[in-house]
Amino acid sequence: MSQQDPATDQEPLSEPEAVRKDMRYSPASDTETREKQDEAPTSPDEDVDDDLVRARPGTGGPDDVGDVDVPAGDLNLPWRDDEAGA
Repeated sequence: MSQQDPATDQEPLSEPEAVRKDMRYSPASDTETREKQDEAPTSPDEDVDDDLVRARPGTGGPDDVGDVDVPAGDLNLPWRDDEAGA
């Protein structure tokens, strides 16, 4: 009598079932990401116009800080001043 591994006795999941399972159980599932984006409050920084926010922090990878369009005049880029004077 042979012993069978119950994990290998299961039928493979169809592609839609596998996608649904992956989205449900992954630590940063697509569903969780959508919920974070949908429920995200406006910017906590009152100086940031909410219309300029393209992505909110926490909706991407571990290094995601969000994306905000910043007017060029608000940037402090010292090397640009050096190039302008050259």
